[in-house]
Amino acid sequence: MVRRFKRKAKDKDNRREFDIIAVLKELYEYFPEYKGKMVIPVFASLYLPGEVIAYLTKNGIYARAIKEDMMDLINFEGVTGYGK
Repeated sequence: MVRRFKRKAKDKDNRREFDIIAVLKELYEYFPEYKGKMVIPVFASLYLPGEVIAYLTKNGIYARAIKEDMMDLINFEGVTGYGK
């Protein structure tokens, strides 16, 4: 999907905009060479508000956004795991 507005199922007043949604359910069917490899989740956007960064960090998801004129991981130090 590209640029989709979606309401929360249990709270119809809560709406978010999603520019791109990637579903990895069939990842290994298309990329069998990655079977047995660790999938590292990364959420990317041009701008991420602080509460979104906090949520992603708490849930072990890397946040990637514009930082000093280029895309960068902005919560690298806060995310634990993934071979660190």
